[in-house]
This record gives sequence, C-alpha cells and structure tokens, in this order.
Amino acid sequence: MGRTMKAAHLHVISALGRGAAIETMHQSLKSLRRGGKFVNVGAVSEARAINMKWLMDEQTQVIGSNWFTPAQGRDLAAMAGSGVLDLPVLQHHRFPLANVNEPISGLKDRNGGFGNYVVMP
Repeated sequence: MGRTMKAAHLHVISALGRGAAIETMHQSLKSLRRGGKFVNVGAVSEARAINMKWLMDEQTQVIGSNWFTPAQGRDLAAMAGSGVLDLPVLQHHRFPLANVNEPISGLKDRNGGFGNYVVMP
C-alpha cells in the first residue's frame, strides 16, 4: 500500500455513496498520516484487500459504523410508531417467511443505500 501523495490527514471520514469506486476510498485511506483514523460511514460495497502490515506499521485504525445503538433503535421504532418520524424515503420490500433469504441477497441492490426489508410471518 505505497503512498502516491504526502500523507497529511490524522482523520478521514469516508461517506461515499453506493456505486462509488472502491479506489476512491482506498486513496483516502492512503492519505492518512501515521497514527491516523479512517472512519467509514458510506455505502461502498465493493471488496478490496487492505495491507494489514501497513496498518500495523503506520498505527492506523479503520473504524466502521453501525449507525445507532440498540437503545437508539428502540427510540426510532417508537418515533415511527407514533408518527413523529416520517419514513416515506424508505422503499418498502416485503417478503414471506418462506423467502427469508431473498432480502439478504438483495441488499447489494438497494436504491441509494436505504430500504426497508420486511419479512412477513
């Protein structure tokens, strides 16, 4: 994972959208200086190998995001149930229980990274 530019950033937040090139994310990771932190909150789903020795040698951290804690998820569900939270931006996809694996395999085809996948019992 050689450097193509002078590494200058202590922190990088990657918020690239679905369909963005993995190379763009990789270049931003390489822009970290020693001891830097890379936080991914985007929707890039393409796979890319990362040189783990480089991460160790540079004392670099790669951090993901789970968007919210379980308690915050319960709060969001309560807000949606009360009508306070407006959710029309989500595209609803309903699947019968017999087809439970379909929504999982379809996650890569999300529109803009957001969707509501409901398994109906």
